[in-house]
Amino acid sequence: MLHLLIASVLLLLGSAALFLFRKRLGLVLSVGGFSLLTVFYMAFGFDPPAPASVFKLFTGTSFLAVLLYITSSEAALEDFWGPIRSIIVNPSRKPVLIALLVGLPGLVAWQAMEAARPSEDPPPKVRSVHPSPPSTIEFTAPGSSEAKTIDLLKGDNPLRALEESDPAAFTEAVVRGKVVYYENCYYCHGDTLAADGHYAAAVKPPPADFTDPGTIA
Repeated sequence: MLHLLIASVLLLLGSAALFLFRKRLGLVLSVGGFSLLTVFYMAFGFDPPAPASVFKLFTGTSFLAVLLYITSSEAALEDFWGPIRSIIVNPSRKPVLIALLVGLPGLVAWQAMEAARPSEDPPPKVRSVHPSPPSTIEFTAPGSSEAKTIDLLKGDNPLRALEESDPAAFTEAVVRGKVVYYENCYYCHGDTLAADGHYAAAVKPPPADFTDPGTIA
């Protein structure tokens, strides 16, 4: 959440700066700067990254909005094409023209190479649960007549205290917990809690990886 907030603030500040200095920069640099801000925001503003379909939809919509703005009037169109025409026909701008003729195809070739290069990094497992899980659960243990409520966010494992006060009872609880895990949880969470059980690939959202320190402190 903090990652997205920082990226959104930077996008707003960058857009505001481009708007304030639009007359000094000109339409070409203003539009180019906004397009770059949009691409960088979609590419690096989300963790895990935004899906490719969302990236294409957002950047495509931004491109169409920019195109409509450029063609909204004859003055805007001339303001946009004027510097580009000058680079093409003005002999003093020949170094810039050569740099663009070399740089733009090189950028496209580099992007094509990056897209075709195989990656060893697995795709992120995005967990999205709807509706959100409850913060507390209530259950009645076998042989008990009283229901107990466990706070899933702030509660502590009541069996942890037995590790020092009653080691034998703690060991018995661990053995019983192992049986419960292999009867109910093993098929999705796997033998080592790494979310690689037999059914893990078919579960939506995917099971939690308890070997990740960020899952359970």
